[in-house]
Amino acid sequence: MAQSLGRLISILYRKNQAYLNEALVVYDLTASEQAVLMYLYKKSPVTQDEIAHYLQLDKASITRTLQSLMKKEYVTKKKDAADKRYNLVSITEKGAAIKPTIMEKLQDWNRFLLEDFDQEQQEFIYNSLLDIVEKAEKYEG
Repeated sequence: MAQSLGRLISILYRKNQAYLNEALVVYDLTASEQAVLMYLYKKSPVTQDEIAHYLQLDKASITRTLQSLMKKEYVTKKKDAADKRYNLVSITEKGAAIKPTIMEKLQDWNRFLLEDFDQEQQEFIYNSLLDIVEKAEKYEG
């Protein structure tokens, strides 16, 4: 294949980030902060390490993002009662209150990207990307 799959994925990623940054500016949220909130909506409380592992980001990036989210009162962080070496991150009421809007913005973006494809094509695209991600996760470089 002469085309660059990485280039196309990079373009999609950058466009996704730009869309989310614009769509969530009213909540003073960035695309990076949204990703952390989405994980916390699924599982809260969690350690910073769990967030970093799930999002495939370094601990320093997660620390900066969490500091910003705490300052904006979307999350809280406290010591794990069972193991004081770990901080547990939890979503706040303010953070939980914006979940429907974030979900709506993500669905709007997905609809926009996939509106020209029928259901079968959409499933093929999703499953193909999932297969590619699973393959990429096996890379240890």
